[in-house]
Amino acid sequence: MSTTATMGEMANSAVEFYPKGTRSGSRGGRADGGQAGGDFQVTVTELRELMELRGADALQKIQDSYGDTEGLCQRLLSSPTDGEH
Repeated sequence: MSTTATMGEMANSAVEFYPKGTRSGSRGGRADGGQAGGDFQVTVTELRELMELRGADALQKIQDSYGDTEGLCQRLLSSPTDGEH
């Protein structure tokens, strides 16, 4: 028996596995657009719809729905300059 690990064994041993929804600090949305345990005030569906918009249409949607980009960031529990809170 060889003491040399295969490339697959080495790669797998270095990866940490977290079952869905159990990772510390994880706040994900559900596939149906709902919220899964987070305090987010924006659903996955709303974000998908927003990401499909471009330019003036996207800006108008943000203003209509969230006031401004800072309002959107607050609902996503993030900072517009520093990322996640």
